[in-house]
Amino acid sequence: MKLINLILYFASDPHSRMSAKFAQSAASFRLTLNTSGLPLYNGFSKFCIFLCALNRRVFSCNAKFVLNKNRCGSVLILALWTVLFLTVLASNIGFRIRHRAMLLMRIEEKGALHHLAEAGVKKAISFLRKNFEESRLTLNAALKEELYNNPRRFGRTVLGKGSFEVSYQNPGWGNNSENKNYGVVDEERKLNINKAHKSAVRRLLAQLITTDEELIKKMANAINDWKEIGKGEAEGFYSEDYYSNLEFPYEPKKGDFETIDELLLVSGINQEVFDILKSYITIYGDGKININTAYKETLIAAGLDSVLAEKIIDFRAGKDAVEGTSDDNIFLKPFDIASELGALNELTKEEIKTLDRINESGIFKVNSSVYFIESKASLKSGKKQYKISAVYNMSEKRIQYWREK
Repeated sequence: MKLINLILYFASDPHSRMSAKFAQSAASFRLTLNTSGLPLYNGFSKFCIFLCALNRRVFSCNAKFVLNKNRCGSVLILALWTVLFLTVLASNIGFRIRHRAMLLMRIEEKGALHHLAEAGVKKAISFLRKNFEESRLTLNAALKEELYNNPRRFGRTVLGKGSFEVSYQNPGWGNNSENKNYGVVDEERKLNINKAHKSAVRRLLAQLITTDEELIKKMANAINDWKEIGKGEAEGFYSEDYYSNLEFPYEPKKGDFETIDELLLVSGINQEVFDILKSYITIYGDGKININTAYKETLIAAGLDSVLAEKIIDFRAGKDAVEGTSDDNIFLKPFDIASELGALNELTKEEIKTLDRINESGIFKVNSSVYFIESKASLKSGKKQYKISAVYNMSEKRIQYWREK
């Protein structure tokens, strides 16, 4: 019994070196018993070794517990940094996914808007071709209304997820206060700056831009010098030296304008001047002016005075005094303009001479073949608008200009 108590004492003392030695002694005692031929006390030997091992395990756990108490703060900080990192990573991934989704949505919207606007242009071209085949676009009051002022045909058309309309801002004539008409615009109602004489350009500038004769002359000369080969006539600020002295110099084209926007490269033509001129000028067609559709400003630029131009517009408007309606009067032949106009409006001898003189120069015609088409599209789901502007030549059956915005 004493031996057992002694064993328990030494085995349970975690600070005593005797516990380890006791385990060695137990093993040695077991070996002695074996060599002396005495029975092997396996149970006792194993029991002693178990007590020593248990003592060491308990002591080791106590030491680890003390160390873990010191490490708890570090583990907690590490865990928080891990959570923060994962949160930032998840937010970044979410942002990227959202950005890509929005990008795909915009691409899809742009594609849908493009197809809607393109449908409007194709609808207008189809209508022009149909009328050209039936009547060679010989203008009459009904066709004039169909082409230039037709909300039923060219107004808002719902198609799929959105809608489109073919319309234009008409500074010259129309039957609404906003000067917005539904239809197409013939380019022959405008002044062709590639074909017109400088004097015609000066008269147009005098009506729209300024009354300063010197400035008008310089601007007209600059436009003329831009497209004509040879030494320019403009002097001073608007001479060819102007282009070479720019921060980013370039040379005058010395050729016809290829787009209306090219006019912005001409000296003296800023954005404000361009925005006023662009509705009254063109670079398409043969240079002749359609007297059945021309703006008053175009008629005056061609050489008519204001009173005679007003008489022509009154004649075209018909009884209701509104152009683009079914009661409009139409000039059928260029050389009959004076006689047809004189049947409804009294003309002076000077006015008749003016019309005859202009007719001899071949400036006027009574039909058009080049048309400007502007189709605007929008989606039901948003306020975004997409616009396609095109110029279609009926005689050549081809698109001469195409711009998407």
